[in-house]
Amino acid sequence: MKTAQTDNGAASRRGGVEAGGGPGGGCGRSQAFSLIEVVLALAVIAFGVVSVLALLPASMKSSRDSVADTHSALVGEHLIEMLSTAMENAPDATTWYANALTLPTAKPGAAESATTWVNWRSQDGIRYWRVGTSNQLHRVELRREGNDYAEFAGMVRVWRQPVAISQFASGAWTSRTLPWTEAVALNLEVSWPVQAPYARRQKALYALNVFWKAP
Repeated sequence: MKTAQTDNGAASRRGGVEAGGGPGGGCGRSQAFSLIEVVLALAVIAFGVVSVLALLPASMKSSRDSVADTHSALVGEHLIEMLSTAMENAPDATTWYANALTLPTAKPGAAESATTWVNWRSQDGIRYWRVGTSNQLHRVELRREGNDYAEFAGMVRVWRQPVAISQFASGAWTSRTLPWTEAVALNLEVSWPVQAPYARRQKALYALNVFWKAP
């Protein structure tokens, strides 16, 4: 009887080992990470962080360029509207000549004076200076009220070209150039930022045919 009890106790202990932590048990001891695994994990994390940081400058530049494009469009449309309105509503030939025909017939060169700018107009948060024998160069700043810095600073070149129209006569289409006393093609080139050399600036071109509403 004593021997049987001993055998049963040993069997019970063996069963407990097998069920709890032996080779056939369901819960084995967890193993710690090795040094190589930790290093590889840190390398992967570092690579991801560096990749994200590398994208930030490009994203910020794209955002700045988008804002500058919007501001340049605002400036170009604002200035061409002001100039064209003054031209087409000229009350007499002398005013038409002064507003339209004093402009150069080709795009002004890259030379830009730094000391002879004349304050011309300030409207809707946009301030203009101009220079040149024909007022062909305009410096512009877009600055919100209360700000001590300009959100946009650019240069505008203004020139005129003849207006050509197509007309149907004698069974055929022909092209006719209107005289300067009737119409001009008003051209504006906005370039920015103004601090950069002209060759390295971004540029946008605007054009509008202006017809004089002669009284």
